[in-house]
Amino acid sequence: MKIQKIFIRNLNSLAGDHHIDFNKKPLATSSLFAITGPTGSGKSTILDAICLALYNAAPRLDQSVTSGTLSKSGALISKGATEALTCVEYTQGQELYKSQWSIAYNRNHNLNERKQELSTFDPDKKEWILLETNTKVPARNTQITSLDFIQFTRSVLLAQGQFSALLNANKEERYHLMEKITGDDIYRKVGKKVL
Repeated sequence: MKIQKIFIRNLNSLAGDHHIDFNKKPLATSSLFAITGPTGSGKSTILDAICLALYNAAPRLDQSVTSGTLSKSGALISKGATEALTCVEYTQGQELYKSQWSIAYNRNHNLNERKQELSTFDPDKKEWILLETNTKVPARNTQITSLDFIQFTRSVLLAQGQFSALLNANKEERYHLMEKITGDDIYRKVGKKVL
């Protein structure tokens, strides 16, 4: 899995629209980069945005996001905003996917349930084809990437303070995560077929 683009609207401290394009300089020419800035500048919000779009979960909430959990926590939607949206475009192999998450207040100032969509890009038609909506999106992203939310936050995206989660995972969990990251599971499968 390779993240290509991130779009964020009104998420936590990142009020308004924000675009991150990993295909443009300087990110396109960097093999390693750090997300830095003062407290409250939006570093963790970028990580939340990716996880919300893919899994409807955020590292700082430690659970799936519903209008109820959002109302109780008071987190995610920027102060004064009526909606929040995040979109992640990523490639898996040769396929391009777009996973989007949004939530908004209704006219009675209550939160609607979140909306989520997963699409794939058809290069022949030059258009996005809808694959899944709402509750099916996290499972389909897990199927496509071979990483669920926990594995993703322990291997691809280590949220602030979560680096120790990978280090403290038991031997079997670390082995399984490293196998998925490196693609070594193919050797295990070949070994089973040979026996």
